[in-house]
Amino acid sequence: MGKQAKLAATPAAATTVPSITLQGTQATTKPATLQLVAGAKVNLRGARALWYATLVQYNGQPAAAFLAAATTTPPSLPKNGKAEPAQGWLRWFIANGYVVLQ
Repeated sequence: MGKQAKLAATPAAATTVPSITLQGTQATTKPATLQLVAGAKVNLRGARALWYATLVQYNGQPAAAFLAAATTTPPSLPKNGKAEPAQGWLRWFIANGYVVLQ
């Protein structure tokens, strides 16, 4: 795997949204911003409620800020004590319609 492929596989690259450019122009990216979905019924318990409460604190901020904070101090730990990936939780909230990336 080359150096460019390793750079593209970093978590920071996963939290950016590529912009559409015309041929011959330079591609740019902007940080993906977390936006809570208005009107979403939030009926969560346990670990999901704790992770959602952390997500609410980062509403309107870059997704990378949430991922960094939740990785260093996860809101909840499973019984085995090993922290779950914050990116997986973010994907779950996106897939279930609680948050969108803009």
